[in-house]
Amino acid sequence: MRGAVIHAPGDVRFETLDDPMILKPTDAIIRTAVTCVCGSDLWPWRGLDATDEAHPMGHE
Repeated sequence: MRGAVIHAPGDVRFETLDDPMILKPTDAIIRTAVTCVCGSDLWPWRGLDATDEAHPMGHE
């Protein structure tokens, strides 16, 4: 799967990530058609929130 990974302020790269896995009976894997950026993901991109190491963006 491809995803946005933030490495540093202003440095977002689209990279290959591990495919998600179902771990609990309540988990689901869905196919998205459209996505957007959450405002809370903009803080580290702008450099206003610490980014110590690269991590995938998003939290939903």
